[in-house]
Amino acid sequence: MNRARRWSTAALIATLALGLAITPAEALVGTRGQHPVTGDQNAPSCYAELTYPNLPVVVAGQETVVSPTAFTAPDGTPVTDPAAAGYSFSTTWRDEDGWVGDFYSDTTSAGADGSLIFSPAFDHVPGIHEAGIVIHNPSLGTSEYQLVRFEYVREGLGDVTNPRMDAVYYRGLTAKPGYSFSLRPEIWSRATGDELAGVPAGYTFRLGQPDAQRGWSVPGFVSVRADGTVVATPGAGESYATYLVPVIATDGAGRETTTVVELEVGEIILKGPFGNYPYGESSAASLFSGSSR
Repeated sequence: MNRARRWSTAALIATLALGLAITPAEALVGTRGQHPVTGDQNAPSCYAELTYPNLPVVVAGQETVVSPTAFTAPDGTPVTDPAAAGYSFSTTWRDEDGWVGDFYSDTTSAGADGSLIFSPAFDHVPGIHEAGIVIHNPSLGTSEYQLVRFEYVREGLGDVTNPRMDAVYYRGLTAKPGYSFSLRPEIWSRATGDELAGVPAGYTFRLGQPDAQRGWSVPGFVSVRADGTVVATPGAGESYATYLVPVIATDGAGRETTTVVELEVGEIILKGPFGNYPYGESSAASLFSGSSR
């Protein structure tokens, strides 16, 4: 991913730190809403504002077009022909000193209607991320940017990820043989685009079926609790391996979506103040969630 060589404001530096999935413990990447790419990030906008769907699904290896649901002028009227109104869109910009910046411009592009287009070459860690689009209209002043938060899923999940229910996401899980480890799901609202505080009432979870074509497997030492927590308890003699474990979530309306947990059975190296050591071989391991069988 290309980056601008330097940024004109500290706020834009934070905005462009787009390489990590959003987590509850981290500040959200960037600033929601539409803002100038240079100068005062809080200055009132004289541009029409783009609105995008919350958490559109982007599937690895496929082209995905995320179209705006509205493009509204400051007086509230819709902009039906952006080009005729002087607007153009890109995933790059040039600041007042001539330096060029970009939002994943090597694998994303912008349509004439403000659509954000992810090419099949777009590649990221599965999870919740943000990309950006830049709106230009020189007659109105400084270009502005809009961040689009999206759900990025693996190949093989495109036809089983339900965009009509909240996004269910698990981070990777590593389990050391002879210990038990657990991982709770994250639930992200498609109504607001934000993470929910917990699993909503009415949700149920179950393990899916192995599927060799999709690369899914369900080891016998893996289970899922009623609250969606995935538990892995590999035996002491379990061989090191990596699994993609399917989990099916059903919401209170009966809608289903499938996600996967990337489970690695192997050694866990903890970084401590006096060096690194394997999990289970230092009292510091008691700080973590695993427990000996």
